Amino acid sequence: APSPPPRPAPPIPREVQLEGIRLNNEIRALVNALVAEEDALLATRTTTSERSARLTLGTVATVSLAAVLAIIGAAILARRELRSRLQAETSLRQGEERFRSLLEAAPDAMVIADESGRIVLVNAQAEKLFGWTREALVGQPVETLVPERLAASHARQRADYTGHATTRPMAARRDLSARRKDGSEFPVEISLSPLRTGTGMLVTAAIRDITERQQAEAAARSSAALYHSLVDNIPLAVFRKDLAGRFVFGNTRFCQALGRPWEEIVGRTDADFFPPELAAKYQRDDARVQASGESLELNEEICGADGVTHRVHVIKNPVRHLDGQIVGVQGIFEDVTARYQAEGALRESERRFRQLVHTLPAAVYACDATGRITLYNDAAVALWGREPEAGETKLTEEQ
Repeated sequence: APSPPPRPAPPIPREVQLEGIRLNNEIRALVNALVAEEDALLATRTTTSERSARLTLGTVATVSLAAVLAIIGAAILARRELRSRLQAETSLRQGEERFRSLLEAAPDAMVIADESGRIVLVNAQAEKLFGWTREALVGQPVETLVPERLAASHARQRADYTGHATTRPMAARRDLSARRKDGSEFPVEISLSPLRTGTGMLVTAAIRDITERQQAEAAARSSAALYHSLVDNIPLAVFRKDLAGRFVFGNTRFCQALGRPWEEIVGRTDADFFPPELAAKYQRDDARVQASGESLELNEEICGADGVTHRVHVIKNPVRHLDGQIVGVQGIFEDVTARYQAEGALRESERRFRQLVHTLPAAVYACDATGRITLYNDAAVALWGREPEAGETKLTEEQ
């Protein structure tokens, strides 16, 4: 059977409805206040979060930028350091190449040793001079290149030098010897130069073979001794002057002619020994030889040590250096006073003889070995009827 319809709800009183509305409005207002407060709090939180987020982001960005800049800076510094290192290595390599090039181009044998005396580097000239390869020499003591009899003393001298290393030029000592691989010895000149490095001191030795020079010097000394021996024993006076007219050489005969020992002559001039007019003439003759570059031969007077004027035959020649430049005058003179006087006496005798022949009343003539007439008097001309021609043979009365 169908259920009966529901009964309608009883009506709500008016005051109850008004109270319900009032409560509903208060709840709504409270809810709205809570929502507003929540919104405000949320807004505050959002602002704080955003600030924090922005601060965090700024910090992160700043830190990131600083890190990036630091990385970039480090990269730049690393690149610069790498570039500097590469440049330094390149410069060092180029410097080493230049050093080796100079070492190889040196005209002398170059040997470089460390403080212990071990050879660390040699050039091609050293190989050529000593007969060793550089591979064989490197690491060997420098005494390998010294005569065995001098090795011990050389080691001591090397130690002394290392303790007081200074540059020592060539020709500081002239009694040095070196030894080749085959044991042969030869004279050398050596210059030493210390080089201080980060790993210790190196000593560079430039070694020059002076065998040919010593032979040339010995030959020159021998030639000079022979020259002086010859010049001192010839019967002629020999002297030599420089361009200023100072005597730089005179042999025994020259010193005797001046009557002074050589020590009182050397460095002095003609003006110190001869009258002014003679000294001036000698100087003019010297200047003539120097200007022309040719020999001058003449007879002149000289005032001897005895105060007597002597007649001398002089030959002056220019003295030249190896390069051809005139550096002085050399003179050779011979005292021809006696010969000059004899020739004068002979001429006087001939004059008197001819005078005597011409005064004779008889015809007189003379012929040489070929029959040519060399002398005749007036009586002979009268006999022949004419003067004989030059080179004519003897005439007879019939001719």
